[in-house]
Amino acid sequence: MVVSVVPEAKPPRRRRRRWLRVVLVVVLVLVALAAAAALGLPLLVESAGKKAVARLEDKLAIAITADRVDWRLSGEIDVYGLVVRDTHAPDGEPPLFSARRVHVASDVDVLARKAKLLRVVVDGGEAHLLRRADGTLNVAGLVDGARGLFGGGGGGGDDGGGGGFLERHLPDLTLHGATIVTELPPPSLPFGLEVPKRIELTGGEITVKPSAGEAGVARVVLDAAFAATSLDPGHGLTASLSGTLDGRPELVAAHFERPVRFYLGQRVAGFSGFAWEPGGFRVDELQLSVPLDPEGRQDTVGAALTVGSLSVTPEPRELLARVRAAAGRAGGAPGAGAPEGDAIDPKALLLAADKLLVESPAMAVRFASGGHHSFEDLVPALPLDAPPERPAIDPEPDGPLQILTNANLAASARLTQQKRKASVASAGEALDTRVAAVFAKLDAASVRAEHVLTALLDGLPVKDLEVTGGELAVRAEGSATYQLRGIALTARRGDGGAAAITLSADVDDVTREPLALSLSREAGDAPPKLDLSASGLPLAALAPSLPGPLARVDRGVVDKLVVHLRPSARGFDVEGEVKVAGVRVLWPAVALEPLADIDGRLAGRVGWSRDSQTFTVSEGKLERGGLAIGVNGTVSRALSRPRFQVSLRLPQTPVQAVVDALPRALMTKLDGLRVAGELSWAVDVALDTGDIDAIAIDSRPELDGFLVRSMGHGLNLENLRYTVTYPVKTGDGAASTRTTGPLSANWVPLEAISRYVPLAVTTTEDPFYSHSGISTFAIRESIVANLKRERFVRGASTITQQLVKNLFLGPQKTIGRKLQEMFIAWRLEETLGKDEILALYLNVIEFGPGIYGIGNAAEHYFGKYARDLTPLEAIFLASIIPNPRKYYAFFAQGAVSPRWRSYLGELLHVMVSRGKITSEEAESQAPYEPIFLGQDGGNGGPYPNAPDDDDLAPPDDGVEP
Repeated sequence: MVVSVVPEAKPPRRRRRRWLRVVLVVVLVLVALAAAAALGLPLLVESAGKKAVARLEDKLAIAITADRVDWRLSGEIDVYGLVVRDTHAPDGEPPLFSARRVHVASDVDVLARKAKLLRVVVDGGEAHLLRRADGTLNVAGLVDGARGLFGGGGGGGDDGGGGGFLERHLPDLTLHGATIVTELPPPSLPFGLEVPKRIELTGGEITVKPSAGEAGVARVVLDAAFAATSLDPGHGLTASLSGTLDGRPELVAAHFERPVRFYLGQRVAGFSGFAWEPGGFRVDELQLSVPLDPEGRQDTVGAALTVGSLSVTPEPRELLARVRAAAGRAGGAPGAGAPEGDAIDPKALLLAADKLLVESPAMAVRFASGGHHSFEDLVPALPLDAPPERPAIDPEPDGPLQILTNANLAASARLTQQKRKASVASAGEALDTRVAAVFAKLDAASVRAEHVLTALLDGLPVKDLEVTGGELAVRAEGSATYQLRGIALTARRGDGGAAAITLSADVDDVTREPLALSLSREAGDAPPKLDLSASGLPLAALAPSLPGPLARVDRGVVDKLVVHLRPSARGFDVEGEVKVAGVRVLWPAVALEPLADIDGRLAGRVGWSRDSQTFTVSEGKLERGGLAIGVNGTVSRALSRPRFQVSLRLPQTPVQAVVDALPRALMTKLDGLRVAGELSWAVDVALDTGDIDAIAIDSRPELDGFLVRSMGHGLNLENLRYTVTYPVKTGDGAASTRTTGPLSANWVPLEAISRYVPLAVTTTEDPFYSHSGISTFAIRESIVANLKRERFVRGASTITQQLVKNLFLGPQKTIGRKLQEMFIAWRLEETLGKDEILALYLNVIEFGPGIYGIGNAAEHYFGKYARDLTPLEAIFLASIIPNPRKYYAFFAQGAVSPRWRSYLGELLHVMVSRGKITSEEAESQAPYEPIFLGQDGGNGGPYPNAPDDDDLAPPDDGVEP
């Protein structure tokens, strides 16, 4: 202390001495006070500190001991060998806290007898947290006391610890080399998860900083980093905690240096961190392995599921309270938790959650029939069991069997009455049954679709689910594995049964744009709604699951797919469109070459009603290039005796656009066909599968200004007036060629052929002179016969078409050949006369192995010229035209069979009924046994590999009178 005194000018000597004595006294007093303070203040501080410790022990129900305490005048204290125990702890229980050294920095106001703790630094601290046998926590008393002691956060007052000596203020706390040990009974967790009872965290660096919270409530923020944990020996973790001393946590979070792993049934699970907030909690970097092989060593384990983060609302305590409340409503004690050790149902947890947010999941899953999947050791199979029993449908009053009988009798009456034709009637019996079975499968599929979609919505285990940035590898039974990336999924359950699921994803090697799917249902008993859109789906990837010939697609994409499905228990409605591009498919029934570079669009609505047994197609449109065909149709009585009504409409369209729309594989002989004019075409078909003979085909093409400019690069029909070279097979089946025509040496003109030959072939093949190359009557009859037999047994080719087939197209039975055959036949009739075509036909067709042309046939079979053939010989040669190599067996054996003799007699009498020959001419040929050259046949012996007599039976569709 420095005291300065300034004297007055020229004071008297006596007054100056008095002031010097005053100053000296003051200095002596101050020195005395300073000495007293230096000697007594530490004792005062120590005494006050001991009183504060005693008050803390009392208020916190603890006992504090130390090996040594150093008190400093500055307010700093060093405590060595600190031990804090719960005064109510049983014998043998470890202390609550112990430390090698505790350094305390405080601000002491001696005159006010107040001390404010500023900083606490702990070296080598160790804390124990355990649950006692009676269920209480060893820190319960300490926590309750601390809330009362520091809960106000900012004030002073005499309620502070230490008899008012300590201010109610939380200091900054730092711990170096800390250890925390917990011994708590593990909680019941879903999926069979187990948490160790004892967890030890070592090498911790911990900081705790206080702050004033709302309404003056003390708030603390804790940050910790531990070098090692017993959960993952050798690896540490970081943690954060914030909250108030009144028990309201704001954040509890931890992140492990390496993901903590543990067993989950047959799998290994793990996570790298978690965060717990009042609104919910989050788990980071979840991992789940594939099931382990119990017999093998697991050096490496494949991952079945990883998740970037999983956030759940609300926080765990509220979530568990909801589960327990729900368990109480279901029959347990209200508000009571699950019995100790009982596993919590994971589905109950999900149902109790308000929202789940899943970020960046990656998962591989396999699905099998019946909703089974590769995670059934954790999650039950999807509720996709068999749909409920469908109610029976009453048949029509007369019943399908009675209708079949009537239809068969009508068909039989139109044919010649022979036992061999009775099979035709019985063959038709199966058609309506088989077609009805197809619609029964469709009906079952619609019921199942509604059941599956409803089950998916009913089975939503969450109120609100959101998935972002997901990846999924899906493999269904019997199909390829598909990779879905960029998955965005939402699933929500509303009140009254309302639910909705939306999904968008990129499918590797499948979609060009994200796949979008929406499944929803309104409240009440509303049926589900499914909406799907996709773009760029490669058909090759989808081919295994496509029906029929589409399964053989090896190129092309679904450029656009939009489907709106509305299934219900009584049927379904589907509206949408599909657009394809660059498709290539091998479809032998249509063309031998692949159908390639197909672009097109199909749109419309399809509906099915179980109540009325009706299947409908409406507003249908098939588009390709400049071609657009409208399609509408109805199938009634679909589950008993299906009746089809189909309508096709081609509006007025340039004929060239129709030609260009046909794939090149259908136009192999007409490549380069150029036409002019416009075409409109209306086709209506009515078919009752129970009365096939009543089929009605109304075809009304209308051509305007039609003109063929060129038949293409490979056809010149005018040359047929001179010579033609065409492919044939030799007697042993080898490929070869043959040349014929009016200018060839082997030509037999029509006037040099017996008149019975043209009459015979126009009886067995078609009414040649009454059509212009195509017989609509023959087409209709062919459809009827083939439907009855449910296979191809009768063609509809006219003589002109057969000629075209032999000269240009070959024997293969494809739709492509048929289309070209019909067009070329029509054009041939425009180019040549009927007699010219018939003469060509008789000189071109095959009559046996390597036997081509009527001249060779007459010589080979009967040793005579064609002009000398009798009615029986002519009708025999005409009867074997459908399969001359098979029926050549008659000649090889030297005689026809009895059944074939009867067939020849029937054909001759048909010729009589049609006025082609007289009854006398027919009767003169009895007993209808052709006399072959040499009587024993041209080869003088049996035909090698000859068919048996049943295989040589006449055509079972007969010949109409």
